[in-house]
Amino acid sequence: MSFDAALFDLDGTLQDSEIHWVYATRDFIRDNGVPITDEEATALVYGRSATDIYTDVAGLPPFRGKTLDFIAARIRDYFAERMKTEEIAFPSSVALFRRLAADMPVAIVSGSPRGDVEKAAAELGLADVCSLVLGAEDCEKGKPDPEGFLKAAARLGVEPSRCVVFEDSRAGVLAAKAGGMYCVAVSRAGRPRQDVSAADVVVSDLGEFRYP
Repeated sequence: MSFDAALFDLDGTLQDSEIHWVYATRDFIRDNGVPITDEEATALVYGRSATDIYTDVAGLPPFRGKTLDFIAARIRDYFAERMKTEEIAFPSSVALFRRLAADMPVAIVSGSPRGDVEKAAAELGLADVCSLVLGAEDCEKGKPDPEGFLKAAARLGVEPSRCVVFEDSRAGVLAAKAGGMYCVAVSRAGRPRQDVSAADVVVSDLGEFRYP
């Protein structure tokens, strides 16, 4: 098994941030008088692009007429408050990213805003080895559409079938497979269960992935 490029999701894959985006979005919605369960918040956020999430939130009664930028800023405030007490990097995922980057171009393809992804890459110590970053603004369609992964492969000059994708969500896995790519899914204990059965390999931690 060999590859010519590696494509990583960010939230939930390189860093343990996705669950905190779930809680931040949930708390923002609840604080504005809309009841939402943990399960509903997970379905709203997990594996989806920021644009799709903010658009759905904007459709709720308290937020009608509010811009997506307004909603994004408020949810980001809630997220930032949580991050004051949280350490979110997955060391084994970061180590794998750097190890693969020694052999091939490695990109981050995320549904989060590009600025947030670039900031995260720097904070994770990956900016120097990251060949490409694609965020929500770079794609018209979010995962499970394969647009982001296919665009990354094209920009790196690599055939999709020669790419390995690392994901943690059902939407991300489906996007990778729809793009004709090999997919490694991480399914961690203690995090919302995602159906990642379509992945080629499922591990409980990316430290388990062996290449070559």
